[in-house]
Amino acid sequence: MNQDNKPIQNSVDPKSVKPEVLGQLRTEKVGNPSMLIAFAAIIAIVLLLLPIGTAMLENPNSPLYKYIYGNQEVVEDEKVNEFEDGSTIQELRVDTVLKFNNLVIKNFVLGNGEVSCEIYSYNGILDLDSSDYYMNIYSSSEEKDLVGYVKITGKDYDSTSTPVTLYNQSLKFNTTHTYYGKIIKKSSEADYDAYSVNSDESGVGSITCKRNTREIEYVFENNYLIGINDSVREKVRNYKSEEYLSLLKTYQDKVKVLGSVASVTEEEEGFTYLAKLNMKNYKLPETLNDTNYYKENTLAKVIIYSEIGKGYDCK
Repeated sequence: MNQDNKPIQNSVDPKSVKPEVLGQLRTEKVGNPSMLIAFAAIIAIVLLLLPIGTAMLENPNSPLYKYIYGNQEVVEDEKVNEFEDGSTIQELRVDTVLKFNNLVIKNFVLGNGEVSCEIYSYNGILDLDSSDYYMNIYSSSEEKDLVGYVKITGKDYDSTSTPVTLYNQSLKFNTTHTYYGKIIKKSSEADYDAYSVNSDESGVGSITCKRNTREIEYVFENNYLIGINDSVREKVRNYKSEEYLSLLKTYQDKVKVLGSVASVTEEEEGFTYLAKLNMKNYKLPETLNDTNYYKENTLAKVIIYSEIGKGYDCK
């Protein structure tokens, strides 16, 4: 009824309403669960084996690599084993190549107190005369006993190999034995073995080092250098030979650098070079090229160790 209490015309009887299908929800059957499990297992296996397969493909010695690529000759990177660590004890052979910082030494031949080898710089120009590099020599015994050492000298080494002979009179090599070596660098006076010079009551004493025609006396006061007396007596048969003239000029040039404290005298059988330096009132010229001359107050233990390593017999 409406507000006027009049009956509504044409009303629909709810009992007469029937449902009508507007659409249909469509459902499909899911596949067999066992197939899904198998598929997941295959994926898991592939993910697991993929790194292994990749590694085998990168390894020339693996069966998979050989099956795919064949038995190809493997060329190893030569630089991997190009050098032996010179700071550790290594066998000294013709094919041994030792590297210590920028210093490279190779092609070792030992005999008669000599270590013949070749030296070059790994990077840049190398001046060994301004540093204290040594090579310790060890026996082939299980204990690797130290049998001696040589000082590594020379300057202006570059990337070109230079033949060098290092010498120590105390070394006695047996050519049937194997020897080992290790490069060391002494950075301070504390690195040298203790040594005391026999001296008088005033503390003054000396050490004389000899090699071939040269004899050098080092004078110390309380084990500190205060003087150098150097003498070289060269005897020759041919005064006009290039070897003699070159050697004579070397000492004449040295006298020019040292000044009045040195002299060269030509004699009937050759020449004599003499130098007498009182380090208390004489300073070594910067242009002097002689590693056997040391600055004032250098300790005796440094000088005697260095001179023996250069082949001098020091007493």
